[in-house]
Amino acid sequence: MTTTHAEIGLGAMAPDAELRAESGSAVFLSSYWDAEPLVLVLVNDLGSEAAAGHAITLRDARSVFDEAGGDIVVVARNALAEIAAFRLEHNIGYPVLHDLLGWAHDAYSAPANSSASFVIDTGGVVRYAHRGKDALDAPPTWTLIDAVCGLTGEAVARPEPARVSLDGPVSLRGTVERPPFVTGAPVLPAEQARYTCSKCGNSAYEVVKLSTSGGWLSRIFNFEYRNFVAVVCTACSHAELYRTKGGALANIADILVGQ
Repeated sequence: MTTTHAEIGLGAMAPDAELRAESGSAVFLSSYWDAEPLVLVLVNDLGSEAAAGHAITLRDARSVFDEAGGDIVVVARNALAEIAAFRLEHNIGYPVLHDLLGWAHDAYSAPANSSASFVIDTGGVVRYAHRGKDALDAPPTWTLIDAVCGLTGEAVARPEPARVSLDGPVSLRGTVERPPFVTGAPVLPAEQARYTCSKCGNSAYEVVKLSTSGGWLSRIFNFEYRNFVAVVCTACSHAELYRTKGGALANIADILVGQ
C-alpha cells in the first residue's frame, strides 16, 4: 500500500489497513468507522512519555467521546506483548492495534517523531487531520471531541475552568510536591485586570504557565493539559487555573475582566 502525504487530508478517503488486535487476530481499520465516527491516533512508541500521555488523555476522555457518539482507536508500532502490558498498566479500554511493520503509519504519512490524529466519518472520509511537528504536538482533546460532534450532531457540555489552591502540598504519583510551574507574566496591579483573590482579598497576582505533561494533568484539567495558565495570588499563593487558546499568557487579563 502506497500513498502520499497530500492524499490524506480533509475530504480524502481514509486508507484501510489490516492490523493486529491484542489477541493477535487480524482486524481492518474500516471495521471501526463503519458504525460511528472514529478518532484514529497513530503513535510510534507507547514507551515514550509523550505517546503514553496522549493515550492516557484519550482514556480519561473516553466517556465524553462516547457521549459525542464517536469511537477511539490507537495504532502503535509496539509489539503485541508491549501493547498488552501498556493497556493493562494504564487501564486502557479502547482498542490499541499493532502496526509493527508501519503499514498504517506509512499510509497516513504519520511522522516518525510524533503522532498523527484523524477523525473519520462513517463513509470513510477524513474530516479532521493533524500530524504533529514534534513529540509534544498533539491536538487538544476538545478539538477531537468537537470534530466528532460536528459529524454526529451531539452537543457535549464543557466543564467549568478548574480551580485549585496551592497553599498546601499536592500529591503527584505518590510524591508530595508542588506542581512544576514556571514564572510567566510579571505581577500586575489590580487596576489592570481588576483581580481580587477569592481567598484573602489581595489585589496583586502573578500569571504562571504549566510546564509539564502527563496523565494526572489530563485527569484534573479537562484533558487539554498544555493549554492552562494559573493566576496566583502573591500573598497566599491561592491559584485559579484557566484554559487558554493556544496556551497563550496574553489573554489572561481578558479572562479576568470577563471579555
